[in-house]
This record gives sequence, C-alpha cells and structure tokens, in this order.
Amino acid sequence: MLSAISKIYERILTDQISSYMEDILSPNLCGFRKGYSPQYSLIQMLEKWRKCLDKKGVVGAILMDLSKAYDCLPTDLLIAKLEAYNFDKSSLELLFSYLTNRKQRVKVGSSFSSWGEVIRGVPQGSVLGPILFNILLNDLLLFDIESDICNFADDNSCYACDDTIEKVIIKLENDMDKILKWFSMNSMVANAGKFQFIILGHKYKKRLSLNINGKMVPNSKTVELLGIIIDEKLNFNDHIEKITKKANNYVNSLNRICHNINDHNTNILLNTFFYSCFTYCPLIWMLCSKTANNKIITVHKRASRLKNQQNLNMLANPSIHSKNICYLLNEIFQSLNKNNPKFMWNIWEKNPIHHNLRDQNLVKIPKPKAETFGFKSLTFRGAMLWNSLPSEIKDSTNIAIFKDKFKQWNADNICKCHLCRT
Repeated sequence: MLSAISKIYERILTDQISSYMEDILSPNLCGFRKGYSPQYSLIQMLEKWRKCLDKKGVVGAILMDLSKAYDCLPTDLLIAKLEAYNFDKSSLELLFSYLTNRKQRVKVGSSFSSWGEVIRGVPQGSVLGPILFNILLNDLLLFDIESDICNFADDNSCYACDDTIEKVIIKLENDMDKILKWFSMNSMVANAGKFQFIILGHKYKKRLSLNINGKMVPNSKTVELLGIIIDEKLNFNDHIEKITKKANNYVNSLNRICHNINDHNTNILLNTFFYSCFTYCPLIWMLCSKTANNKIITVHKRASRLKNQQNLNMLANPSIHSKNICYLLNEIFQSLNKNNPKFMWNIWEKNPIHHNLRDQNLVKIPKPKAETFGFKSLTFRGAMLWNSLPSEIKDSTNIAIFKDKFKQWNADNICKCHLCRT
C-alpha cells in the first residue's frame, strides 16, 4: 500500500518527467501516454499489413509478452538511462532515493514474514511506475532492426513485410534474436510460452514454424493481441463472434429485468453493458466480413427492442456500423489537424491543391489493387468518406464543432463500403 502523500509528489514528478521526455520518447511507444490508446498501435500495424498484402506481399508477426515486467525493472540501469537523457544530478539522486531502500513482507492470517529488501522493480500502484517503465523500454523502439514493433505497455509484437515468405521469416528470426538479447541485457524476460506467430498472404498449405532461440513456434490461423482476435484474412470473424456472444449474454440478462425498470435505467444498462462491447477499438474491426456484420446487426436489433418497448422505428437507433463511421471521421479530423499520435498523421494526407477549387480540404485517395485488403483498408475507406463530407463540416475549427455539425447533417448513404452495398 502506498500513502496518498507519496502519490501527490509522484504526480508532480510524473508531469515534469513526461513533459521533458515527450519529444525524446519514440512516437511508436503507445503505453501510458496521454492521447494514446491500443487502437492507435493496432491501426498503424494493420494498415501496413493491408498495404503489403494488397501488393501480393507476405506479412509475418510474432507476438511477445514480458514476464513480470514491472517487477524486473533494474534500478541502476534505469538511473543510467536517465543520465543518458541528460537528467541532472539532483534529479537522479531524488529518483534513486525513491526507488531504493524499500522493504516488503507477507501477511498470512495474523502472521507476518520477516522484512525483505526490494532490490528491483517499481512500486506496484505507483504513479511514477509507468513513465519510468516507458523510459527503460524506449531504446528498444529505436533499435536498428529490419522489422517493425507494435508496442503497448509490456505487449510487444515484432512484424515484417516483404514480397516472399522466406524473406519475412529471415527478418523475423534475425530481429527476434536481437530483441531477446536486448531484453536479457535490460533484465527483462519474454515469456516464450506465450509467443504467438501468424503469417498472412502465403499460399502454403503446410504449417510453418519460426525458430526463436532454438524454440520452434508454429504459426496459427488466429492470434490475440491487446484484446483483439486477428485472423490471417483480416476479416475478424472470430473477434466479432466473441463480442457478439458477450453482447447476446447481456441482452438475455437485461431482457429478464427490463420490464421491471423504467426506460431511463434501461438505457443506462444498455450503454454500460451492451454498447460497451462494441466501443473497444471499433476502427480495427469495423470493415469486417458481411457474415460478421450480420451478427452485429442481429444482436443490435435484439437490444433495440429492449430500448423501444413499443417496437418503435429502428431508424431511431443508429447502427453499430454508422457509429463506427462517425468514429472514423472523427479520427481523420484529428489526424489532419495533428491532434493525435504522430504516426497517425501519415495514414490520411491532405491532397495538394494546385487550383482554386470550391473544396480545399480533400484527402489523397490511394489506388488499391484488390478488394480483399486494399479496398477494405482504413486509409482508402476513410479517404472516400472524408471527401464525401460537405466542406463546411470538414473546415470545422475543433473536434467539438466537427462532431456537432456532423450530427446535424443527414449522413445517410455516405458510406459505399462492402457492408453498405446491397
């Protein structure tokens, strides 16, 4: 247990350290940072995958999880890295004093163990712990490797894109050796038992394996990363199956009690339990297969009947896909105005205007080759949606005004994706 007074001082230190390190930390470091989320990390990775797969390339990824990452943080090494980032002597002494000379013991019933000194790690539940962990992990993302790393907190996924499966496997095996050596040098341990390996775009029917430090990791048709089930075709059928099953269970439970509560409380319960199933990283799976989308529509209709006891018009309840379109357009607005992570700014780029056109706020539309990946990418679909908006909405000065104008505008039939075409 940490005292409240300690957390007040930790918050002050955290704000100062975060402000100083903001431009030093890698832009791809997504955990424990203001304005970042797992969705951003996944969008960056999956859009690179779709771009490669649209060109008939091959993608391979190895998902890693660190064992007891926060308990293994070496104090001396952390202080050395802070010194390398030009923290002055008094700051280093203060942080060293904070991390050292801590003791802990265990209570079982009314008995206590003897006190033991904590020689490494950051205090659990501390305010300073996350930013210190980011500082220790930062140079991993600045490492000279051919592959890319998708990071969020202690989840790190190494992925490579190339034109042949042989090149992808060579990249992953070589870079994983370097990454595991970095973990070892920084007193971290990757849990080999939780490694997941997936290959996308290959036509081999036989099962492939990746040799990581002498351990063979076979590829899987699906992997789970940051709570999202990713399959080798990027249709997200398994993930939609998971969240619709969960949503159906909530509807069944609410159906048993909704007759005993008023409409206001029913709406609260629906928003708390049902709609929350579809608000985690919605941009990742919003362009799913038609089969998966039909499952979402079905469970949404069941939930709408609870909300509209008198079978009111379903048009009063926007579809999940319509809400996701709104989320996507909001994200594009943030990207074009540089109000989200830097790596998001390159996903949608403004189209250079060489003539005096009525609409000056257009986005470049990529030229995909295949329906499977290119036309279902957020880069392409988002650009098409954005360019369909009236200029008075796109020229909004801030996100609040943009949301308000978009809400008032009749957005019916704006989307022409595979889910909206009949």
